[in-house]
Amino acid sequence: MEAAVLVRKIKNLEIQGAKAVALAGLDALNLCASEIKSNGRNGFLRTLESKSKLIKEARPTEPALKNALSFVMGRLPKAGTIEDAQKAVALEVRNFSKNIESSIKKIGEIGARRIPNKAVVFTHCHSNTVMEIFRCAKKDGKKFEVICTETRPMNQGLLTAKQVAGMQIPVTLIVDSAARTFVKKCDLVIIGADAITSTGDVVNKVGSSTIALIAEEQKKPLYVAAGTHKIDPETAKGFLEPIEERPAKEITAKKLKGVKIRNPAFDVVAANRISGIITELGMVAPQSVSRWAKN
Repeated sequence: MEAAVLVRKIKNLEIQGAKAVALAGLDALNLCASEIKSNGRNGFLRTLESKSKLIKEARPTEPALKNALSFVMGRLPKAGTIEDAQKAVALEVRNFSKNIESSIKKIGEIGARRIPNKAVVFTHCHSNTVMEIFRCAKKDGKKFEVICTETRPMNQGLLTAKQVAGMQIPVTLIVDSAARTFVKKCDLVIIGADAITSTGDVVNKVGSSTIALIAEEQKKPLYVAAGTHKIDPETAKGFLEPIEERPAKEITAKKLKGVKIRNPAFDVVAANRISGIITELGMVAPQSVSRWAKN
């Protein structure tokens, strides 16, 4: 597959979940490195840096993608041939990919302990990390059920429902607007994250902040499952996390005369509404995120 095809799939949401996006971005960078034709090493590095920037721009609200690419670019040798640099890209891509996989497994084990036996768990959108928590809880012998939203307008919740059902876990799919009705029936809420800011706020699929408000109203704990690679260090420098707006055609293909359509892909869950962030390092209080954001 060509790098341009992977970048287009990332941009068009054909690849979903921060982990999958980050891994696809790394694959695209590796392909770019192998495709670059340059007469000099410096020219190769400049071109690769430009390609890395284009890959990052495919999904601006994805620190996992940005951090993965920065990880690889920051570990390229300061000397040597183009071939040395290409081999280093391939090696560091493998290393970061292994780190992500290991991180998700640890989060799955830790998060599963938060699911009581016979619990009802509410989730929103699709998160590979949340899926791993469910897999681990099932493996631990716990009996529980899941309620998930359809997650308009791209309906990522359908993928969640399909995967949960595939684990032989009872699952109910609901329309987004029924969230308040069904959060009342659950024991806890677990969502993923596309980004974590230096203040412990979490950026996730639009609708997450509403669910957090409902969970607070109903006195239900809300946990965020996310690796530390989701922390955006730029927010520690005063930069705001960008909120991506998607094309209007995702909402309706019809042209509505005189109607302005807004389609934000994400919103922000305030740190004070989060019971804990489940990371590969353990359960973290949102207020303590700042120590990693500065690194």
